[in-house]
Amino acid sequence: MSNNPAKTAPQDEQEEAYQFELLRETWAHDSAVVTQVLQTSITHAPTAKSLAFRVAFLDQLLDRRVDSKTAWLCHRQIMREIARYQHLDADQIAGLRRKEQQFKKTVRAIRNAQRLSALFVVSAAIRDEAEATETFGVDMQELSLPSQSYTAAVHHSLDDQATGEPNIADVAALENELRETFLERADEGAIDDYMAAMQHLRRVSMKQQALQFENLAALRTEERLSEEDEESDTDADDDDEIKDDEVECDSSEVVGPT
Repeated sequence: MSNNPAKTAPQDEQEEAYQFELLRETWAHDSAVVTQVLQTSITHAPTAKSLAFRVAFLDQLLDRRVDSKTAWLCHRQIMREIARYQHLDADQIAGLRRKEQQFKKTVRAIRNAQRLSALFVVSAAIRDEAEATETFGVDMQELSLPSQSYTAAVHHSLDDQATGEPNIADVAALENELRETFLERADEGAIDDYMAAMQHLRRVSMKQQALQFENLAALRTEERLSEEDEESDTDADDDDEIKDDEVECDSSEVVGPT
């Protein structure tokens, strides 16, 4: 069956390798454009520094092969900001970034209330101060953000699942949350820990898919056996009816007219 996890695992690995190669080819072209824009068009120094940091971070993700979806998401963030800022002057960029930071602050509050876990809740005071000074995402060490383990956070979140075993949808949501948090923090020193956390989530997801596959196979087996039992019962009823008919015929022949 095509949805057997044992068969889909190699396919996932092939897809991951393909996505990395595709992104490398894409970035080989886009990085030259980004570099030129950073050198000639982004006149707001903090924004240029932040984007340069993101470019270096993406290079690290590609070199280390740190999850293709994460790398693609980082690439999209860079290209989106380049397109947004390249035709603006420094004052316009500063004003736009202030509005964006206020919007992000509101969205972050909503997301924190809806999160599946308390995954890397960075002090709001530290984050807001960093954003106010236009340094957030430039040098995480300078901000003295607390060192936290992605792996420990994932284990803690999975252990806290109210239903015991997490379902596939919850694991996928936690994986997306992990990517968003990792890219938001952009901490190169946490790459190994992040990779370990993602691998653990994939193992959990594969386990859940295997259980789902086994349950589906068992259900289909039960349905098939039930259908076979019904067919057997029907055949037995038909045989009984035939025998009854034969008995009635024999009786009428023996009695005959009086």
